[in-house]
Amino acid sequence: MKTEISEENIKYWLDLHGHVPWTITIADFLSKGIPWDEADIIKTLQRAQATIDSLTEQLKEKKA
Repeated sequence: MKTEISEENIKYWLDLHGHVPWTITIADFLSKGIPWDEADIIKTLQRAQATIDSLTEQLKEKKA
């Protein structure tokens, strides 16, 4: 799992998504002690979970 911002991981995310995911950016800022607006974190995590749920449902449907 790619979790830290490195040149190799940035290339991976750019190739995969076209951008560095906000979840990674927020985690990187927080790990460095840089504050991030709590409301933005909440929205980002909720959107990320919704995407995870949707993709998981699609995978389950493919396997059925």
